[in-house]
Amino acid sequence: MERLSVGADAPYDAREAAMHVGRYALALPFAQGRRVLDAACGEGYGSFLLAEAGAAEVVGIDIAEEAVAAARATFRHDRLRFATGAGEALAALLPAAHFDLVVSIETIEHVADPEAYLHAIRRVATPDAVIVVTCPNDHWYYGEAEGNPHHRSRFRLAEFQALTTRILGGRVQWLLGSATFGFGMQALRDGDAVALRDGGNLSPRIVDVAPQALELSVPAGADGPTTADCAYFAGLWNAPATIAGVGARHALSMEHYRRLTEGAAAAPRLAELQAALDWHVARVDTLDGDLRWHVDRVREQDALLATQAEQLRSLAASLDTHVERLRSQGESLDWHAERVRSLGEALDWHVARVDTLDGDLRWHVARVREQDTLLAAQAAHLRAMEEEPASRLLARGVARLLRAARPARWRRAAGG
Repeated sequence: MERLSVGADAPYDAREAAMHVGRYALALPFAQGRRVLDAACGEGYGSFLLAEAGAAEVVGIDIAEEAVAAARATFRHDRLRFATGAGEALAALLPAAHFDLVVSIETIEHVADPEAYLHAIRRVATPDAVIVVTCPNDHWYYGEAEGNPHHRSRFRLAEFQALTTRILGGRVQWLLGSATFGFGMQALRDGDAVALRDGGNLSPRIVDVAPQALELSVPAGADGPTTADCAYFAGLWNAPATIAGVGARHALSMEHYRRLTEGAAAAPRLAELQAALDWHVARVDTLDGDLRWHVDRVREQDALLATQAEQLRSLAASLDTHVERLRSQGESLDWHAERVRSLGEALDWHVARVDTLDGDLRWHVARVREQDTLLAAQAAHLRAMEEEPASRLLARGVARLLRAARPARWRRAAGG
């Protein structure tokens, strides 16, 4: 149960009104003539009801400045005032042993130090003060892995009892808060107009309560609340009378009641449907887990494919570079092939030239050999001439001269 907005612009919800006012109903019978502290008063509707119930003084205190401002603007009463402050700081803000009724409606779960908060309540309360403390059953409202983000602590009944009795004492009555169901009667009223109070200011509908003179509570059936599935726990310290039960209710039309009871009659079938739904939800969770696993695998494959695609792009770029180099080398090879062909033609020419020169060389070699042979013969002839006597050489030379001097016809006739 979080802070309820009750300003003029806030819509009225009878269920919310009963839920919030029902907590304060436990304290209202003890307000007459007492000095009352409403710790964590929110927007002040509970403090106003306590003042209207005959309290000698009501102090509503809350840590939220905007809530206190709204309370001051909405609720005015001669015996009511509002202040701003934290729950653990009550003893520093208020006089000691002053209040003989202290009301703490579902605040203990909000404070950072519940033990310090209870000690602060004990210090500002008189020794025999009536103290009302309620605490939500968060273990029913939320799963173990969940929680109210505004709650700093959560309590089971045994934990709540152990902590509060250790500080506030053992003279206490325990009550379980939960929804109620049944029949009742209320006075016929002319419409739903709210009475005018405080010089004509229109009060919120939540404080237009009508105390019941007599109400009977029949024993709960099998579907009655337990400490595990109730809405909240309440402790009532030092009460002068035993409280059998208390709360706030709103009337329902029979048409709405019929819809509620028909819904209750359909509960077994709804339970079956809920079980089937739970099975399907579990199945969906399993399939969802499988799907997430496959999605993860696909993502891994996508990442791998992306890496391989990047590698292929890199290889393609490298291949393009190699192809370009090969194309360039091919052009160079074409140039060299053309150069080889040109050199081959030049070589063929030179080979032919060499062949020609080789023929010429062989001819000249033959000529040289002939000359060598002639020179050798001449040298031999010269050596022979050198060995012959000079008279014989002279005679031979004269003979040659004579032959040379003869007419040609003579030489032919002589065979010379």
